[in-house]
Amino acid sequence: MRTPQGTPVRAEYAVIGSLLQRPDLAEIVHRWLRFEDFVDPWMARIFRALVEQRLYTHPEVLAADPTRRLDAVVRVVMPQLQQNCTDARERVAPQVWDQLSAGMTGHLVSPDITPHREAALEYGREVLQDAIRRTVIERGEIITHFAGNHTYPNLGVVEQAAVAGVDDLADLDRRWELASPAWLTQEPTEEIPLRGAELPASTDADLLLAALVLNPKRVGMVRTLLRPRDFGGEGRPDLYRAITAADDRGEHLWGRTDLVAWALQVRSDHGYRDSGASRSDIGRMTTTVFRASVRHTATQGGTLIAHLASQGVGATRQVLGAAQRAVGAVARQARRDPGLERPVAAYGAAVAR
Repeated sequence: MRTPQGTPVRAEYAVIGSLLQRPDLAEIVHRWLRFEDFVDPWMARIFRALVEQRLYTHPEVLAADPTRRLDAVVRVVMPQLQQNCTDARERVAPQVWDQLSAGMTGHLVSPDITPHREAALEYGREVLQDAIRRTVIERGEIITHFAGNHTYPNLGVVEQAAVAGVDDLADLDRRWELASPAWLTQEPTEEIPLRGAELPASTDADLLLAALVLNPKRVGMVRTLLRPRDFGGEGRPDLYRAITAADDRGEHLWGRTDLVAWALQVRSDHGYRDSGASRSDIGRMTTTVFRASVRHTATQGGTLIAHLASQGVGATRQVLGAAQRAVGAVARQARRDPGLERPVAAYGAAVAR
């Protein structure tokens, strides 16, 4: 068995090597580490058998003399690995298994792999820390993928990806808190700023703003969904604020000849010969502008948090905080879509790929 040198997987070997020798530490590690946190499939299987299936409480292990405890752990864990194999092809012939398990155990408990057998908690935290960064990268990439995939015209897959991300990150945040000793609470907690590219101006957004300037009676059906941040381009958010503020006062902006001239020019540039706008046109443009805004937010947020995690920017708690803010914003924004659908099958199949 070869052990990756200088990689996060090395901590996986070390935590297993430590727990094989100090199974009494398994109950503490079990509070915050999961077999899904492991990259190496064999280390994940051993962790699942020893810790999650609680073989560290096996009577033979508890009764063993401390000097013989490793032998007792191996005797109860290794056969369980065989039983846990759901695919018969993964099972190993008994005569081969004895040699394989002895070699594996000797390798894992060697000083080269586990220099400090008492350090299961420290090794486990390294495994969890790597799992947190991998999950942030994965969630960022999944959200970015769905935000840029117009095969799904509604925001159901974006919202579902974001909600799943919120749940995963909340679980990791809770577990990192449990895994953190007192000195780790001193790690930096300042928020990492998330500054992505600004939402660009769009034809639909300009046509919608022009229609609202010229048809103030349509403002009410738009403002229930759109916010100023949903408009990109210089001056557009401020124009939308002015339109909604005038609506609050029961007024219109027809007295602003500069705005009226701009609105008429925008409509003329795109082939409109009058100032009217039907409810269906307003509804279509509103939906288009809103979904473009959500997709932009999701793409920028997903890309930024994946970059933070992959580049090792910030402490673990800071990366988790940034990821939770970005993913939570996407989930809240996507959930506002009145035509929201949740294509569970499409989402699950795409993530599985």
